[in-house]
Amino acid sequence: MATLKEARAALAEGDAQRALELVLDYEELVEENFNSLLLKGTCYQRLGKQEPAEKALAKASKLQPESLYPLKGLILVYSDMKNYRKMLATFVKIVNAYEVTEDITAASNELSQVSQKIRSSNDTAAKTELLKLQLPGSPIYEFLKGRILPPALALQKLTKEEKKSLDEKLSKIKARARTSISMTHEKVLAEQRAVYAGSELAKLYRDLLAVTDDDNARRDCEIDLMNLLLAQLEVQTPAKKAPLVSEIRDLADGAVLFQPGSSPLAYNIHWEWADIATYDQLDRETIDKFMEYFPDEGLALGFNAFLHSSLSPFPVPEGEEQWTHQEISTHFSEALKAGAKDSVLALRMYADFNALSGDWEQAAQLANEARRLLQSKQESQGIDLSSTKTHLSLILGTAYVYYQAPKHFSLAESLFDHVLSSPQTDLHIEAQVGLALIRMEQGHADEAIKTLQTVVEKHPDMVQAINPLARCEIEKGNHERGRELLESGLSQLNGTSQYIQEVRAQMKWRMGYSYWLEGNGQAAFDMFVATLQESPSYAPAFTYLGLFYDSQGDWVRAQKCFYTALEIDAAESIAAEKLATKFADDGEWDLVEIVAARLLESDRGSIPAWPYRAMGIVSLAQRDYSAAVKYFQHCLRLAPTDANSWVGLSEAYIHSGRYGSANKALGRALELDSSSFSALYMLSLAQGETLQFSEAVNSLKRAMELAPDSVALIGALVNNHIKASTYFLSTYRLGDAVDHARQALETAAEYLQLNPESHSMWNGVALACDVVLQAQGHADRIDPGVLDTIALALDATCPSSVENLMILALEQALELAGPTRGGKAAACYNLASGYHRLGQKSNAIEQLKRALTLEPHNSSFWNLYGVVVATSNPRVAQHCFIRSLSLNGRSSTAWANLGMLYLDQSDVELASEAFDRALTVDPDAETAWLGQAILEFLQGEKSSSHISGLFEHAYLVSPGPSKVSKLLFGLATFHESKETGQKPSGNGIGALEQLLRLQPELEQALLVMGLLLERSGDYHEAISRMSDIPPSPNTHSHLARLYLATNDFETAKAEAQASLEGDADENVHLCAMLVQGLAHYFLNEFDEALDLFTAALEFSDQAQDVVVLLVQVLWAHGGDDERQVAIDNIYDSMGTHGSNLRMVLLLGVIGLLGNDQDVVDAIRDEINGQSVAELATDKEYSVPLVLSRLENSQEPFHRALFRNPAAYALWKRVDPKQALRVSASTSNISCQQLSDAYAAVVTPENAQRAVFYSPGSKTAWRALASSTI
Repeated sequence: MATLKEARAALAEGDAQRALELVLDYEELVEENFNSLLLKGTCYQRLGKQEPAEKALAKASKLQPESLYPLKGLILVYSDMKNYRKMLATFVKIVNAYEVTEDITAASNELSQVSQKIRSSNDTAAKTELLKLQLPGSPIYEFLKGRILPPALALQKLTKEEKKSLDEKLSKIKARARTSISMTHEKVLAEQRAVYAGSELAKLYRDLLAVTDDDNARRDCEIDLMNLLLAQLEVQTPAKKAPLVSEIRDLADGAVLFQPGSSPLAYNIHWEWADIATYDQLDRETIDKFMEYFPDEGLALGFNAFLHSSLSPFPVPEGEEQWTHQEISTHFSEALKAGAKDSVLALRMYADFNALSGDWEQAAQLANEARRLLQSKQESQGIDLSSTKTHLSLILGTAYVYYQAPKHFSLAESLFDHVLSSPQTDLHIEAQVGLALIRMEQGHADEAIKTLQTVVEKHPDMVQAINPLARCEIEKGNHERGRELLESGLSQLNGTSQYIQEVRAQMKWRMGYSYWLEGNGQAAFDMFVATLQESPSYAPAFTYLGLFYDSQGDWVRAQKCFYTALEIDAAESIAAEKLATKFADDGEWDLVEIVAARLLESDRGSIPAWPYRAMGIVSLAQRDYSAAVKYFQHCLRLAPTDANSWVGLSEAYIHSGRYGSANKALGRALELDSSSFSALYMLSLAQGETLQFSEAVNSLKRAMELAPDSVALIGALVNNHIKASTYFLSTYRLGDAVDHARQALETAAEYLQLNPESHSMWNGVALACDVVLQAQGHADRIDPGVLDTIALALDATCPSSVENLMILALEQALELAGPTRGGKAAACYNLASGYHRLGQKSNAIEQLKRALTLEPHNSSFWNLYGVVVATSNPRVAQHCFIRSLSLNGRSSTAWANLGMLYLDQSDVELASEAFDRALTVDPDAETAWLGQAILEFLQGEKSSSHISGLFEHAYLVSPGPSKVSKLLFGLATFHESKETGQKPSGNGIGALEQLLRLQPELEQALLVMGLLLERSGDYHEAISRMSDIPPSPNTHSHLARLYLATNDFETAKAEAQASLEGDADENVHLCAMLVQGLAHYFLNEFDEALDLFTAALEFSDQAQDVVVLLVQVLWAHGGDDERQVAIDNIYDSMGTHGSNLRMVLLLGVIGLLGNDQDVVDAIRDEINGQSVAELATDKEYSVPLVLSRLENSQEPFHRALFRNPAAYALWKRVDPKQALRVSASTSNISCQQLSDAYAAVVTPENAQRAVFYSPGSKTAWRALASSTI
């Protein structure tokens, strides 16, 4: 049987596992007892099994509560478990046990061991509990007193731990608030309140204050407690704020009273929460101590400025002098920078000081800041500051009476009503005076006088009421009464303070103003001088002295007075207006801007409308149109009936591109002044910009009725017509364009008879002529008499054409160009451009040389010079383009022209680089796109469709009148159609149509248009276009072919004969012979046809295409001999010129028709052996058609579809349904083909569509009939 003795021995040897097994064996035989449990718990603890160890030792302790062994074992167990709460509870039991035996030494040792374990841990709660055990009232305090920390020290450590814990909890709440959307402000406050409620920090601070006798410690503790309570106050609900406010106030007042140097926080709370009604309630001694201990605090600096101002009821600090206004203001500003901006009292004092000084803007700003801060503090801290709020309302209301009046009058009235409803009756009088001033400004002088008279009767010595009452009387015309009041007030104003001097100066000025209104200039002059004796910086006195001198004709002195007034106060609007008017009359708009800007920047009082109008005019001159809009709008808010400002606003709108707004503004201007020709002029500009050209003309004609001799209006009318003509030219409304150009010329003709020396008018004539030259198809609308009239204005020979008149006008414009080099250079450039347009190269070069001599750094001049000499002198042209680019590297035109020059010289690489640079600068550069397209065409690496696309893009980005891009796009469309075998695109035909509307007789365009129309199947229109080309063998040949296509065979023979009779090249001659032969053939004149074909065959040296044509005729209409001759001709041609796909196919058809199987087999092999490139030339898919007949199967069509899966011509022979789908999705299909596709898949819907696309198709109608049966 195992014994506990053996177990103890094993445990002593360090074999805890063996000892545990022995104990467990023992307990199987003997009931567990104190010793076995103690030994078992110790074994478990040694083995690291803390839970069974705790259970065993706890049972042992219950069996013998007085024994320390199980308790000490539990201390070890809890230490291993880091369960310090249970450790401390067990520790208390141990100490209580030692208390019974009075063994204080052992208890102290145990305390040291436990304290060491807990201090080395990170368990804040355990450290706090350990400190709490060392406070009075704990279970061990009385026994271990003297062996533990003193209460004050323990509380200091405890508050430190508790504060750390509190801060951590609050930081976690703030962190979650920043990252969680659900954490609303109210929820954050609730959580913070819960944390403060669960904290004992405030109680600990109070306990510490109760036990500590260290003054420094008490001071620090009070400060910490105040900070804690303030933070708690910020988050507390309104109902629970009062007790906290009371405690904080007691702490602050106590600190101020008993510890004056303890903390600025206490002073700040003391002053901020005092809610003084007047400054008399401030304690001077407390202020002095505060300034002594904390001189750098913001509020202390504010008090220092306050004590040196006239606001202070206290004498100036001993040994110091009265400060100036600027010094006081500077010290208040420094106070705000030092932290006083968070002090309602400091802001209140500073605002009151500015109100007393008349700086109403600053007073209003500070009072508003103070009210916002006051509202925030009342809400967050729950303090009542009604007296402070009332005083701030009075300051702000008074400021609003003067600052930006009358904008804030309604707000000022509500503020004064608040003051009058408050119990602070000493402020009621000032509020009544403020309300009276508002009534006076609003024009209710009688009401204001009544109120002020009541105040004066009650307080006859109150200058604050006497002064405005006198003002009201004077403005009502009661000058004697007003001056009596002012004299009464002056007699009561004694003293030498700056404030009193300012008030006396104002009252004397008002007396002078009264004399001025009565017309007593000398008496007014004397009072204004007396005003300046009181206050040399009183600006209104200088203003009216200036008016006095001006009335006496002494402008020099008047100007000096006005200058002085503005130097003192930039808000002196009368002085500013006088100076600005004089500057404007002298044309010195820079000085007008300075005067008006200073007046606006003053932003004080009621600013009149004129400075905004002046700044608007200046902004227009400076081309700052957004600023001009702003100024004119502000002016019109103050003076909505100012018609000139409405016109100025409209001009700013026009230059800003806001034409709709300009029209509205001008409508309002004309409502106010229907005789304003300037408004009508501006209206015409706005209408012209919105393309309302007829309305613009009407507006200008109305204006000319008001000012018939206005050169500007006539010029504007001409410009409007030219602008309209240019617009209509760009939109191809060529008739309208020429009509407006004609009207421009007619108007200019009338004007130039009276004044032929107008440079701008001759420029207008040249521009109008240019429009006519670009729209040559409508040039007959120009009356030659108008041209003669304009020429006669210079006694010049009547021009024979518009071209000559354009040059004449440009020459005259050059002669009348201004004296500036730039003006003359521009005129030379314009004339050079005219010469270049008319092909007069030498004249153009001469004028360009003159222009470059005058202005050598103009890139446009160099560019045009390069264009003019490009064909005759490429090296000079290259130099010119490079020079132009050196002056303006972002000129896409110069880059493109340089590229064209390189292209002309066959330097493809440099040309490509230049075009790329041009397109980089301007992606819509027409010439660069044309150059790229020509490059691609010459290199031959891209498909015709791609090249045609480049030409099309150049056409699309080109300006309306541009001709080259239209012609080249038409040519590219023709080449694409010729190469692909498809019909030409409508865009190419449309481009040529536009070109022919500009220049109807352009032969190249007519020819290309005819060819495109021919390939489109529009033969009659093609004949119409070709007929406009002057007769030539080539033209007759084209017409013969077209007439042949329209089945007009006789005319075709005649045109072909006319071509043959002319001197044509071989291809044209051969074409004419073939057309004539076909015409004979279709007229059943077979012998003549055969003769012509035979002759054509000889003329073309057995050309295979001619052979094919001859064989077809012989086989179709000849006998056996003729057919044999046809076959022989095929074999001879193939033997001489080699195999040809068309001839191979023709042989295959002949073999089929003649049932010659040997020929069929040979031809089938020949066709299958053709190369892919050769088969690709079969645009009409004749190869699969012939092969299918030769092989008697659909397989050739399937093979062809593999190469051309989107070919409708193939699908219609294989699968009609798929052919319909293909036809519906492709653009290269005719209406007839689309109709056939729908008719092949018979349904009622498809049949209806077939009829819709081709109403004349019998196939479509048959399909419709069959679908309805």
